[in-house]
Amino acid sequence: MNNHITLHLVRLTLAPICVVLVISGCVDGNRNRHLDSNLAYGKLNPEAPRETFQFGQLVGKWDVISSDSIPNEGWHESKATWTFMYTLDGFAVQDIWHEKVSDSTSNTKGIGRDFTGINVRVFDPNTKQWNITWFENGTNTMQAVITAKTNMKGEIVMKPPNYPAEITFYNIAEHSFDWKFEILKEDKRILFSKMSAKRSG
Repeated sequence: MNNHITLHLVRLTLAPICVVLVISGCVDGNRNRHLDSNLAYGKLNPEAPRETFQFGQLVGKWDVISSDSIPNEGWHESKATWTFMYTLDGFAVQDIWHEKVSDSTSNTKGIGRDFTGINVRVFDPNTKQWNITWFENGTNTMQAVITAKTNMKGEIVMKPPNYPAEITFYNIAEHSFDWKFEILKEDKRILFSKMSAKRSG
């Protein structure tokens, strides 16, 4: 057979195979990129307490509008990002709160730089409650352990130790949730801080 004809037949045979391989590579590449973006936030360990998903449902990145009651000034509104992820091999949830100094928030004003805080949230199956610890770069301190439980409404209610207050995650949906900090005083609830979060992107 003529060498030119043979070469032509080889090209015709290989061309469809190459197209299939290129398309498959693109699909696999997209799939891998998608998996990588999901794995950026970790995953729930199948052996973790099932309640771990209570905070696990918030895994991902959120854009937050925060309002704080400032004495003699009224309400101060600011922006932040809040990123939740699985940690400790999927047995706990960690979240990172970040405010830019350029947004001039009540937190950044005090330290003159970006404000960052980290929570580590672990569900204790023995006490049936969450143990939560907060670290921040504002005062470079760690708060005492805060406890939390989920109520009948599906809200997550946190209670600081030795302080008459409640912090509540509520209206929790796939792409949004609300948050509030209330001071408890003589059978009254005084709203001190509130937030509204929307999933980024």
